[in-house]
Amino acid sequence: MRGLAAAMGVQPATVSLAELATRRPKVERVVPGEGEWHPSLISPFTVYEFKKRRPLVTLDHHYVGAYVTGQDAVARYQQSMNQLAAKRAWGEATSRAVIAKAAVSLESG
Repeated sequence: MRGLAAAMGVQPATVSLAELATRRPKVERVVPGEGEWHPSLISPFTVYEFKKRRPLVTLDHHYVGAYVTGQDAVARYQQSMNQLAAKRAWGEATSRAVIAKAAVSLESG
């Protein structure tokens, strides 16, 4: 939920989290917190990949965030992301449903 709360602060007020959960081509996949250790348990991260720019990573903490642009470091996060997507993350449809449900709960108070 930290990522959802952080995203809410930077989005226009007219865009709800539930609506964001249905937009494409952005792919959101939820990685459950239970089970064996995985890299996002240390610090949530997001890998941004662009058509005409080099990828970058954002790291989220409860009171600060950081951008990672060094290509060796970005490559490690991309590898972690791919491993999480292949082994741990819920499918895109399930993830979108969970995000939408959480957004409705957050927005309704």
